Amino acid sequence: MNEPTKISSGNSPAGVTPGIRLSIATAKPTTHMAEPILTRVSGVIDFKLPRAGTLLPDMDLQALRAVASRLGIELAPAQIQALTAFVTDLYATNQTTNLTRVPEGEADAMHLADSLLVAEFAKRHARVLDIGAGPGFPAVPLALCRPDLDIIAVEATSKFATFLSAHCPTNVEVVNGRAEELDGRETVDLVTGRALAPLGIQLELSAAWCKVGGLVVPFRTPAEREACATINIGVLGLRLVALEERQIPGTDVVRLFPVYEKVRPTPAEYPRPWARIKARPFSARLPKPGSS
Repeated sequence: MNEPTKISSGNSPAGVTPGIRLSIATAKPTTHMAEPILTRVSGVIDFKLPRAGTLLPDMDLQALRAVASRLGIELAPAQIQALTAFVTDLYATNQTTNLTRVPEGEADAMHLADSLLVAEFAKRHARVLDIGAGPGFPAVPLALCRPDLDIIAVEATSKFATFLSAHCPTNVEVVNGRAEELDGRETVDLVTGRALAPLGIQLELSAAWCKVGGLVVPFRTPAEREACATINIGVLGLRLVALEERQIPGTDVVRLFPVYEKVRPTPAEYPRPWARIKARPFSARLPKPGSS
């Protein structure tokens, strides 16, 4: 049996040489999940640019800027440059290694802005777990736009983890492993994940790592609203507290964020081994025949 992969407290991948030192202010959004007053926090983060020492023409990033503006996040030029460099290297690598099917012209909206939508559910200085991070979404945009966050990006597929390890900011720790094999229960404030798995599987993979009082907020679609509201996951220690829809600026795409609060510890038997999770996933409570 494989040893569990530990969620460590460190946040700098081995061998990383920081490139730019950035001191900026980020803002806490005003939503039902946030403090009632907009507050500014200073974040200082070292992060490396994929093309160190090279200034690239900044991408327009209108969609990302729109989300950031709505959340009260002021993006500094160094952040825009880092995001530009990350996307540039992603698509350069994508020519030889399949990392994304999203066209480069849609990366601003469908990768960067989409990733930042979940930032409103992360309190200041939160520890965030991104399960199934792929080549870095939402982990990298979150880390660069919210340097106060400490992010663990879990990815089982080596090609994604390799790319991400070479390109992530220093407030992102990359774990090349499976979520159900992690060690570090009840240690993070927010668990999320994009395009990970069917809802029931994603929630089982997420619940154990979230602190009591923390949130599990997966990226889902409006078509899953009823399933998100009725899924029988009380045994995992989760309780649905909100269903939030957010549109990706410049597109017709709407994300549904079901917000589950961790109200009690997840029993030790969860998450189950992958074969059992896949064979018998948690599902929505179906209405009885003839009921309205």
